[in-house]
Amino acid sequence: MIGFDLQTAIFALDKIQHLTLCPSGGAIPPVDHFNNARTATVHHFSEQVRISGQSLKSIVNNTGGWENKWQWNNPDKNNTVADLPAHVAQSVGAVRELARRQAELQAQEEW
Repeated sequence: MIGFDLQTAIFALDKIQHLTLCPSGGAIPPVDHFNNARTATVHHFSEQVRISGQSLKSIVNNTGGWENKWQWNNPDKNNTVADLPAHVAQSVGAVRELARRQAELQAQEEW
């Protein structure tokens, strides 16, 4: 039986990095989500090794068992900056709208 190796570690790191940098819905999850996902993933690994007797390598490679712990759904679809207080998020939204308008004006001037 081949144990946990560098290739598996790099695979897991790449997978987790992709899950953290490309969240679904385009919104950035709160930091607590990442802490909870990490804890749940490590717990899953340790429980699977303890209960099933499989190698850590095979459990890590079976991403279907743990990548769902990194999934996040934005509870507030209108607030794409979920970590911020409502008044700050509103200000961010206003700045985004100004930037969008500025981009439209620049595009019109180029025509």
